[in-house]
Formats: sequence, structure tokens, C-alpha cells
Amino acid sequence: MVDISVIMAIHNEPAHLIELAVRSILAQTKQTFELILCDDASNAETQVCLNKLQECDTRIILCRNEVNQYAGKTRNMGLCIARGRYIAILDADDYSYPERLKIQFLESHPQYAFVCSDAEIFDGEKVLPSQYHLKPVPEKEDFLWGMPFVHATVMIRKQYLDQVGGYAESEVSRRSEDYDLFMQLDVKATTWIGYCTVIM
Repeated sequence: MVDISVIMAIHNEPAHLIELAVRSILAQTKQTFELILCDDASNAETQVCLNKLQECDTRIILCRNEVNQYAGKTRNMGLCIARGRYIAILDADDYSYPERLKIQFLESHPQYAFVCSDAEIFDGEKVLPSQYHLKPVPEKEDFLWGMPFVHATVMIRKQYLDQVGGYAESEVSRRSEDYDLFMQLDVKATTWIGYCTVIM
């Protein structure tokens, strides 16, 4: 049974960072997941790394673009084959603590469409405190200054992603497809969209 589909878009990130991100998911306390590695036409070195990772665990699914399509379209490729009720977003240079994939909150609070958490920063040598300054309850005005969520910590019910058509793929939304997604969720969702900042 697959509860969660973890989607990671990849384009030429260093192999050691990709491996660290993948291993952090494989070590989760919640094990009913699939990990979809979405390779956005990476170089040969990255492709070799991804092929080896796919071979190490049957829950890892690898899909690949022949030409660079950018993050929005690449994540949508993963969404198209995702089987989980929940979608967890993972960037290729991120590390997830072992309890990140807990779903108790979403299971017991059906009125919420997604949850997210704060995030610590690793500078290559040490872990630094969060620099995001997240508000427990963001307001509409907070979107004027940027994303009030840490996109790489989000877990969202797949039904809402399907409802808004996933991530924007247009050129104008490149590098801001996460911002666009949450704006679309607020505008298009027929059920009230809630959020909760939690520590994962």
C-alpha cells in the first residue's frame, strides 16, 4: 500500500547531495511510500547516480525527460504516475529528518489540504537556525513579499493538486512555480484550503 508519493525533481545536482536526499527518505519511520525521481535531462554523471539509486530499492521509480523541461513540468511528470493519497515535495539537495513523512495530522484533520514545516539550513559544515521567519497563520498579504511556506517541506493531498492541474508549466512561471501553485490552490479549490506549520 502506498500512502505517500515523494516527488523529487533533479537537474544536474551533485551525486552526493542526491544520494543524501534519497537515503533520508529511505530511512523514514513511515515506510509506506514511493519515491519518484524525476530526472530533467541531467548530465551523464547524474544519470548514472540515479540509475544506481533506483536499483537499490523497489519503491524508487525513475522517470526522465529527454530535454530540459524545468521544474514545473518535471514535477508534473511525477504527479502523473504518483499512486499516493499524499504528495511530499523533496528537492534534490535536501535532507529529511526521519519523521518527516508522518501523516497523522492530515489523517485526523480532513479540513486541511496541506501541511508544511520550518526548515534548518545546512551550510556544508554545520546546521544553522531557520532563516524563513514563517508565521503560524499566514495571511493573503504575506504573499506580496514572497512564499509564506517552505515548498520543500510541503505534504499535500493529491486530490487538490489534481484539481488545479498541478504545477504551472509556462515560461513566465519558471522558478516561481511553487508560488503559482499556492495561489492557484487558494483561487480554484472548491474546499477550504488550510495549512499548519509543523515540525517534521
